[in-house]
Amino acid sequence: MNNSTKLKLILVLTCFTYFYKAQNIRDRWDTLYANVDYANTTTYLRQSDNAKFGNTIAILNDSTYSGGYCSHFQLFNTTTNSLSTINYTRTLYDYGSYGCSVLTNTSSNTSYVFFGAANISSTTTFFSLYEYNSSTNAITSETVSLPFNVHGGVLNQGFFSPTTNHDSLTVFVSAQMYQSDSVYIYRKHYAQAGLVNTNIKLPVNLNRITQTIIFNNELYIAGHTFPDNGKILKSSDGITFSVVSNYENNWFNEYVVEMTILNNKLYLGLRNAGGGFEIIETADGTNYTSVMTNLNPFSLNSLIAFNNTIWYSYFEDFGSKTANPSQNINTMSVKAPYVGYLNMSTSGDVLSIDTLGRPYSQGDNYKLQTLNSKLYLLGNYYDNNFNNTPGTFVYEFIPPVANFSISSNNLCLGTPYTFVNQSTSTDSVRWFVNTNYNASTSTNFAHSFTTVGSHTLGLIAISGTQKDTLQLAITIYSVGINLNSSVLGCLNNKIPLTPTIVGAVNPVSYNWTCSAALTQTSLVSSILNVTATASGSYTFALSASDANGCAANTGINTLTINPNKDLTGSVDVSSVPLTAGNVILYKYEPILTKFDSVTYQPLNASGTYTFALQNAFTYILKCEPSASTLLITYAPSETSWKTATVVTHGCVNGTTQNINVIPLATIGTGPGVLSGKITEGQNYGGKGTFVPGNPIGGISIKGGKNPGGGISAQAKTDATGGYTFASLPLSGPGESYFILVDIAGLDTNGTYHKALTSTLTAHTDLDFVIDSAKINPTLVNATIKELKMDASIVRIFPNPTNGVLNIQFELDKAQTVEIILNDISGKNIKTIVPAQQHFSRDFELNLDLGHNRPGIYMLKIKIGEIERVSRLVITE
Repeated sequence: MNNSTKLKLILVLTCFTYFYKAQNIRDRWDTLYANVDYANTTTYLRQSDNAKFGNTIAILNDSTYSGGYCSHFQLFNTTTNSLSTINYTRTLYDYGSYGCSVLTNTSSNTSYVFFGAANISSTTTFFSLYEYNSSTNAITSETVSLPFNVHGGVLNQGFFSPTTNHDSLTVFVSAQMYQSDSVYIYRKHYAQAGLVNTNIKLPVNLNRITQTIIFNNELYIAGHTFPDNGKILKSSDGITFSVVSNYENNWFNEYVVEMTILNNKLYLGLRNAGGGFEIIETADGTNYTSVMTNLNPFSLNSLIAFNNTIWYSYFEDFGSKTANPSQNINTMSVKAPYVGYLNMSTSGDVLSIDTLGRPYSQGDNYKLQTLNSKLYLLGNYYDNNFNNTPGTFVYEFIPPVANFSISSNNLCLGTPYTFVNQSTSTDSVRWFVNTNYNASTSTNFAHSFTTVGSHTLGLIAISGTQKDTLQLAITIYSVGINLNSSVLGCLNNKIPLTPTIVGAVNPVSYNWTCSAALTQTSLVSSILNVTATASGSYTFALSASDANGCAANTGINTLTINPNKDLTGSVDVSSVPLTAGNVILYKYEPILTKFDSVTYQPLNASGTYTFALQNAFTYILKCEPSASTLLITYAPSETSWKTATVVTHGCVNGTTQNINVIPLATIGTGPGVLSGKITEGQNYGGKGTFVPGNPIGGISIKGGKNPGGGISAQAKTDATGGYTFASLPLSGPGESYFILVDIAGLDTNGTYHKALTSTLTAHTDLDFVIDSAKINPTLVNATIKELKMDASIVRIFPNPTNGVLNIQFELDKAQTVEIILNDISGKNIKTIVPAQQHFSRDFELNLDLGHNRPGIYMLKIKIGEIERVSRLVITE
């Protein structure tokens, strides 16, 4: 049983207002003990009271024998369901029992059960008080000589006083019936010998005390005068009592036989002088109200609170029925025991019967008791004609317990479920869903929910007049998949099929199916990437299920693959078609700036080019003219790949991209020479490898002049990796030359700026080392600043820098990265990278800081929650 959201209700079924109209409805009582206690047919027991402590119910009886009556004490163990009799020496003055009360010494875990006994003859002036000690399992007694003739004594549950720990009894000893000054008050401490006479009498004359109880921090006693006129008195100190006039004014002809407390209200069971009983209640001890619709015509025997309801036992004398109405045993008059309870909403009483007792049950001896959340009925039986079957019965009330199996409180829309009834002690069940309280009366319940959201599912287990309700809060989920059912894709391209799962509870499981001709990634991933090598129509489908087992599927979807289209364009120089040269196509991926040379096409006589049936992708185009006076130019008319147009080529229509080739700038001639070498780093393929290695031939080198920045010379490295720009004019004031190594996709990590003068007409060894990410000048005075930030590494170079700054990241996982440039005072100059998510490792930034004034700056880098500041020098 899933207990995550469970509401347990104990209910009663109100079928009839009057108990005697409901005898065909039977509650369940289990016989825990039934035995002949005495083989002596002249002895039988009559229960007068009971009390509880620990797991035990103490039963106080009158033992009836040929010579009269005497008190008798038994213990019923509710754990072993066994009954034992405690033998003890009875006093000479023991002629019947009165009251049964328990005090407990919590420090020693010892309980004391007290009961009184007295001779009701007109000449007896002695009162006997018995004390059972649970630690010694023995009974001792004390006898008190009294200055009056004794009628009986009654003990309440504890001496009332806010300053004590209920360690004493208040003992009310009543005198001979109808005598004035008839009730006297004594005290008894469980650890001290003797009874203490308070020398205080009640303010009214009572024949006897019938019940006592502590309610609202006051001690209430109930009794009656002749002829059976009831009275209630209360005391705030347990000594001085006052009469409750409201009760006397309204129920003068009834007296209290039982009292109990439920939900901060005091309930009193009244016996009417004319016969029958009723129940009244009070919340303040002053104002009393009847809670029964009609007077019950039978005799009340006990009253007790159980399961938020008032229960009671009662009896009736008749000759043709027993405690079990299904039997029809004709006997002499017997007193059949009954159990009922109060319908707390309609104030009607309801009968709760089963095979209680035997044909010779003595109904006026049966009393209720509660212990450890269970309800018991205890009493005696005997043959009142022949006294040949004496014994004791103990019953336990067996309420229905509602229960059913359910896999989870989170269920799925439209899924058929069968909820299996696991209730116990039931006659029937009734299922309910939300406000439909008659969804089914079948033992098991088959149901599917048709709406999402919160629902109520419950089961009512019914036994006789009793109900037990198990109500669960159910949440119904529905999983949906939003996925384009008709997808258009291009040949040889990775096509991501990206669904949106709605209403699911993570984790979600995926299961893709697709045409066998498609090349695909994992069929159990959230996104399926497929590739087709032939145009045409394909199919795919997705089913998904979430943590609750709720599932959805898309059905069969269609993927249409278009054939490839041409990528064409024209090439000109100042609007004149260029017919000599080649156009090179580079595949371009913006992430990590990846380039891949795909193919090239020579220019035709019309100055056009065509890459036929080219795969859809993003490209960069470069034209290498045959004429040495023309600059190698990127489309549409750029000297560097960094500013070239990225061409997005699809498969629906062809793509046209024209190129306007740039002529070399004319700057004249002179004696100047610039030369150097391009080599691989010794760890070529790695990063930051500034040590020269093998030469690289065929690399395009461009030379430009500042100010102006125009390209005035170009060359390609030879087999030794060398290049030379000769016949350059000397630099004028403020002028210098720079070198651009043109490798598509590789950025320059700084360059050389050299002036040619009459005293220095040549600069050699303008060498560059190439790694997999950068073109690094070997003689630039630059350092690499490496920051270790937790498990991540950040490299900053060159530092100092004359404008170009590179920042390399090696992140251990996806992290939020933020970069801010501050001046030396901490003032924010520029937010270079706002906080955003980057992927792990190999992330690189190339920053142009040339517009900033030379000086010292502070570069603040924050990765996740880790922050570092590095000093940065910008030079001219």
